[in-house]
Amino acid sequence: MNENYMKYLCFIFCCLGFVELSWSQVHIQVTVYTNVNSFCCESMESSISSEAVQLKEETVINVPIASFECPNKMIEKDLNQLFESHIYPSISLRVLKLEVRDKSHKATVEIKIKDRSNTYEFNLKEVEIDNESYVNGSQTLSLIDFGIEPPTKMLGMVRVKEDISIQCLIPIRI
Repeated sequence: MNENYMKYLCFIFCCLGFVELSWSQVHIQVTVYTNVNSFCCESMESSISSEAVQLKEETVINVPIASFECPNKMIEKDLNQLFESHIYPSISLRVLKLEVRDKSHKATVEIKIKDRSNTYEFNLKEVEIDNESYVNGSQTLSLIDFGIEPPTKMLGMVRVKEDISIQCLIPIRI
């Protein structure tokens, strides 16, 4: 299967999962690609956000790395090791700039993984789920930009690719 097809499948499954959200949950999905396949790890912690986020500049969302659920426990363990969750327990997303439009917004977001921060442009789209408003957006990140060397498994036969995808679904009040 090609990489674009896998991205599309992960996106479809992720969207199907969004339908079952209970209000006030920030949903973050990280998709990791390897030379063999890809997999998605998701965080749907109600503790991330106890109410709808007033999306504005300087809004900060901290996502505990331990809250991610992966296809199996071994991958969860690898994810925690990769992000050194015992030292850096969360991934931080901070809105630096927000351009509010009708139903689509543009946000400049600082993402902090481990001790490194990088800035990305997110195109966010407002969506309604069960009469509640959310913004949805995704971005591709390079592990190398965060000082993370893509790991290998099975004596080098399985190699994690440098780029990962992060997708956010955030309950909002704008």
